[in-house]
Amino acid sequence: MNGVPKGAYHLADQRGKVVVLAFYPGDFTPSACGSSSTTRPAREARRNRRGPLALSTDDLELHERMAKSYALSFPLLADEGGKVAAEYGVRSLLGTARRSIFIIDPQE
Repeated sequence: MNGVPKGAYHLADQRGKVVVLAFYPGDFTPSACGSSSTTRPAREARRNRRGPLALSTDDLELHERMAKSYALSFPLLADEGGKVAAEYGVRSLLGTARRSIFIIDPQE
């Protein structure tokens, strides 16, 4: 999956680490990841020197604008088409992701 900062992101690359996946409906919405960066999982990820992987169905161009506007220090991933949101069971009827957080434990 592509994201901002530019690059390809793969969950398999995070094997052995705690990973926080933060799904949100869209950039520049009231529940966008700029406001969710204060949630407990996001604080926990920062404490472990890693930010959450934030996913929405918005495209990379909008993610870039949001990252710059809020000076975000964690990746915004483009789940265009909502395939990953559907796999995690958080895709809404409108095709966007519902606000949801998954913490993936490396021990399980």
